[in-house]
Amino acid sequence: MNTIHRDAYNFYFLDNWRATSRLLVTYGLRYELNSPMRAGANRAQAALFFAPDGTKLYYPTPGATQQWVVNPDPVWNMDWNGWGPRVSVSWQARKKTLVRAAAGITTLLQYPWPNVGVTNHFPYAVTISPSARPGSPIPFDNSVASLVPPPIYTPQGALIDPAKSSQWEGNTPVDVIRFEQELAALLPGNAIRPVQGNSTAQNFRNGYLSTYTLGVQQQIFGLDVSASYIGLAGVHVQGMSFPNNYAGASPGFAPFALFNAAGQVIGGFSQEQLFDNSVHSSYNAGELVVRRAPTGRGVGFGLSYSFSKSIDNAGGFGGYGGGGRQNPQDAAAERARSSIPGPHNLSFNVSVRLPFDRWISHGLAHTFVSGWQITGIGLIRSGTPFTVVSGIQQTGYGAGGADRPDQIGTPVLSTSRPVRQDYFGMGAANASYFSVPINVPDGTGPYRGRFGTLGRNTFSGPPLRNFDIALSKEFNLDKRFKLQSRAEFYNVFNVVNFSTPNTVLTGSGFGMITSTSSNSRQLQFSLKLVY
Repeated sequence: MNTIHRDAYNFYFLDNWRATSRLLVTYGLRYELNSPMRAGANRAQAALFFAPDGTKLYYPTPGATQQWVVNPDPVWNMDWNGWGPRVSVSWQARKKTLVRAAAGITTLLQYPWPNVGVTNHFPYAVTISPSARPGSPIPFDNSVASLVPPPIYTPQGALIDPAKSSQWEGNTPVDVIRFEQELAALLPGNAIRPVQGNSTAQNFRNGYLSTYTLGVQQQIFGLDVSASYIGLAGVHVQGMSFPNNYAGASPGFAPFALFNAAGQVIGGFSQEQLFDNSVHSSYNAGELVVRRAPTGRGVGFGLSYSFSKSIDNAGGFGGYGGGGRQNPQDAAAERARSSIPGPHNLSFNVSVRLPFDRWISHGLAHTFVSGWQITGIGLIRSGTPFTVVSGIQQTGYGAGGADRPDQIGTPVLSTSRPVRQDYFGMGAANASYFSVPINVPDGTGPYRGRFGTLGRNTFSGPPLRNFDIALSKEFNLDKRFKLQSRAEFYNVFNVVNFSTPNTVLTGSGFGMITSTSSNSRQLQFSLKLVY
């Protein structure tokens, strides 16, 4: 078992300054110092990159070489820039008018998947998928066969003994080719299987979240009304790069794999993943909020509407997830709308005390009809952006990405047609809006193709509409006991909210919706005894 250590030292101060009777300034400063991870007994690994002249690189460039090492020194550099200033201003412009503004920077403590980005990967953990060459027999047995991987050595032939890992010198290189050859000798047909590598860039650093807001709050006609601008920016956020491109990359696209004359991998690395700070994001929104506290008659409501736009360059962690990166070497080309619903988002709630007790003022009937309350919650929002992917490997960069086609037509997206689930409207011909760029001049890979011109998250899924209602009452049985009765109606109008359609162009049912994003109408009744 390998332990991971990390230290965090933080301090902050916060103060208020009453500039005038109407102006309050709050300011502060936070500093966070977060050490790099340390692996117990030096059991960490990393990829080091070098330019042709021997200069050390953080990321590989054309012609760069790679050295896989154990006990990297350092795992990554210390980031001393952990300053997080913040300030807010509150100004009572008039008796019923309040203006607020605030800005701040927050340090994001990065956590690069220590089980794969720092430890517990090659050479400490190796996934072996045996395969035999054509004509080579594979023996079968009635028991589970065990395979002891060969030891690891330095390129000079020195044994790297796991039992003495605490004694390893910093940046001890590993002879990857020798390990693969000796492993192949243990497998049927002696086929060499290139290893996969996970590492962390040595210039890995903390990320930062910048926030800034400006808003006005006004009381008018018994309502609290506020209008605000909200801005967020994620800087140097944790992401992932692919130094050796995706699995199955062709010669010329996998600089750290070895190929024979037939283009077959005979050693080196398969796909490599390098944790870095390649993700950036921004969010800007205008928000309007209207509230009314419950009155003497028990009527209260709230309404919130936001118009927003969120942009990032990653469809998921490091580019994985919905609408992932098609070009492993170009994160900037993935800059697009984030995979979250938008731009419109309207929510509201209402609470009404039913006036039955006004009609019956005394007796047992009054006890039964008084205290009933109905509450409702509603949500209406835009659909979630989605990406159309081709479903095939278009280039020599490998098969781990999300290659996209060219768009050659403009679909009208709708769920209002007779066949509501046909979101693109052309049924079996939905794919006619796109073209996969393969067999093109200067194309690469098995299909001699190129990356598509269609962007990430170009389209938006169906909107969502949902309304829930609850009817409740509390009965006082005596001084100690109360009985709460509640009836809840979820999706009370039974609105069908469709999910996003199938997005794989060459897959079955492209452009068709096969699921919903919310439940159908549901009723729930409950009694609760309180004592």
